[in-house]
Amino acid sequence: MVDKSRRAELMREYAERKPPNGVYAVRCRVSGEAWVAWSKNVDKRWNALLVMGNAGHPLDRAFQAALAEHGPGSFTYEVLEVVEETDVHMLATLLPERAAVWRAKLSAGEMRGF
Repeated sequence: MVDKSRRAELMREYAERKPPNGVYAVRCRVSGEAWVAWSKNVDKRWNALLVMGNAGHPLDRAFQAALAEHGPGSFTYEVLEVVEETDVHMLATLLPERAAVWRAKLSAGEMRGF
């Protein structure tokens, strides 16, 4: 068991860390469909997509239809690239560009609306 001071230190480090920016893919194992998009927090994007999709919030129509038809267990989530850039202006250009490169490479659709 971790002592209290070490636990407090680990919790502080976790709270202070910056979420990773990057590009991710969501793939349906049943239909073979794939979607690629970017996020300013790729660690938490998959859970957010599932919560929003299951709550009926508007997501990409094709993804939401596949999610409803096949269920979340039929999907995989993969971080394709973490972007280390810290300048917000550069990120605004770089993240969509990197997502487009990955979409072309994987012949994937674009995750729209989220």
